[in-house]
Amino acid sequence: MAAKLSVSFFIETFIHAKEKPTMVPWVELLTKQFNASQEACEWFLTHMSMEPWWPVQVLIQCPNQMVRQMFQRLVIHVIQRLRASQSHLYLKTESDIDDKEVIGTASCVTRFISSLTILMEHGAKAHLRNLSEFFGLLFEFSRMGDEETLFLLRIGVIKSVADFYLGNKNHDNLEVGSDNDDNSSDEALSVDKTRPASLDKMIALVASLVERSRGQDLRLKLSPKDYNAIAGGKGFPFLYQQIKDNINPHQTRHLIHALCRWDERLANQIITMLFTSVTKHTELCGPFFKLLTLLTETQGGPSGLPCFSQLVLQRVWDAAEYCPQSALDWLAFQAPKNKIAHAWILQSADTWVEQYLLAHHNSRVRNAAAYLLVSLVPSQPFRANFRIHSLHKLSSSSSTHIYRELSNDAQIILHNIINLLLRLRHLIHALCRWDERLANQIITMLFTSVTKHTELCGPFFKLLTLLTETQGGPSGLPCFSQLVLQRVWDAAEYCPQSALDWLAFQAPKNKIAHAWILQSADTWVEQYLLAHHNSRVRNAAAYLLVSLVPSQPFRANFRIHSLHKLSSSSSTHIYRELSNDAQIILHNIINLLLRL
Repeated sequence: MAAKLSVSFFIETFIHAKEKPTMVPWVELLTKQFNASQEACEWFLTHMSMEPWWPVQVLIQCPNQMVRQMFQRLVIHVIQRLRASQSHLYLKTESDIDDKEVIGTASCVTRFISSLTILMEHGAKAHLRNLSEFFGLLFEFSRMGDEETLFLLRIGVIKSVADFYLGNKNHDNLEVGSDNDDNSSDEALSVDKTRPASLDKMIALVASLVERSRGQDLRLKLSPKDYNAIAGGKGFPFLYQQIKDNINPHQTRHLIHALCRWDERLANQIITMLFTSVTKHTELCGPFFKLLTLLTETQGGPSGLPCFSQLVLQRVWDAAEYCPQSALDWLAFQAPKNKIAHAWILQSADTWVEQYLLAHHNSRVRNAAAYLLVSLVPSQPFRANFRIHSLHKLSSSSSTHIYRELSNDAQIILHNIINLLLRLRHLIHALCRWDERLANQIITMLFTSVTKHTELCGPFFKLLTLLTETQGGPSGLPCFSQLVLQRVWDAAEYCPQSALDWLAFQAPKNKIAHAWILQSADTWVEQYLLAHHNSRVRNAAAYLLVSLVPSQPFRANFRIHSLHKLSSSSSTHIYRELSNDAQIILHNIINLLLRL
């Protein structure tokens, strides 16, 4: 009697008070009373199963989350208190007045749980945001033991949950039918950014029940109604809707894993549904790509799963036709951590680099394709540096340090990337349409190839020359900032002759390059012209000095003939043709050599 009075006062009066400072002591009192009397526990559950006013008022309609949580814990405690004496009755069947077998009537626990499932159809739909504890209670009950799981499966909780959830929707599920089926919904998705977190436990409950239904033969033991409720229908409406609403994607992954173990055909159909959703709703495809990410992260997953990476990758380029930036961003996220994806992206680079990096009209898509190329390089600092900074923001010291830390594997991949770009000669024409940021990104990536592996220097400078000879001339590209020229000096540490020759080629044509080389001459003349041990490097440095003189005949004469072969008349004639500017520069060069 004391427990009845306490519970009645607590639920019907106390929790409705504006201030509840003694909430915890009251719950502790009720817990002690239930611990002291099994009869009180049975009465509590029986009363709520016969008269659901309390669970409706507290678990469903109460806006105070703390009250709902306290009530949930109290009910779970009572069920656990009765489990030892009641669990053997959970699956017992009895005959009703029509001589039909009914399960769940022999125990006050199962009668109460059955009454909760009925509430999903009557009254719960209007209070979605308050249902976290409602589904949390069912979820915790399902995990108490095998009897609880089997009971929930026997009474069709999975179908009840699916009907409850889809009953709140406008039946805008996507239909994945035959190629001739044109009746799919064109309604745009509207992801609810404030979607109720209460439904997280609902998905967890279904995923847990599906996996725990698996028998010793590794097959699911779901009833046809339960199975069709979650894995039936055109377009898998239950799965589609929860993915669209972005409700607990991790548990959605567990649910799909449970359904698809040893069933690659179903896995293939679900992946088809996901990509059909992506192509139809390109602006709001984020939740679907998020789930694709989770599905491909199967390391350490349960046995019997199909290779989701292979199923997904073979459809990505089809999706990229509709939402290229999202598809490229997703691949860039996969490349560093998914070996299958990395190999597949690299092998198919000839196709997608041309289509999305060079030919696409959208600069964001081109930037995404550039970063996808970079994501293939197995170096997290390199990828992060490329992602965060544009070329003109990179400091020489920081970027050089990162580049020198690249492993041999990273260098090999960079070599493959450069060779790929060299094969795509229409890169030259495409650059005319590129924006500054993308041009900077490509050049930044190219400069990384000249560290350690000197055999990469030739292809690097060859491609850099192609980049500077695009239609409109070098001045049309942001390729000649002082920082870019500093990168060439970084390259000179590994392949000095190639770097000096390239600078000598640029100096007569580009004012920025010319001024920068002349201003820094004190450093490089001493290092490469006077002190270097290799005669070819010294000759290249000498010609770089000569290339600073704005006179093509003078440069050509120096290039072709060594000094002792020059005739007095020819050389004198050439020197007399020098302009005033050329004479001044030549005078500065002579003074420089005299100082050293």
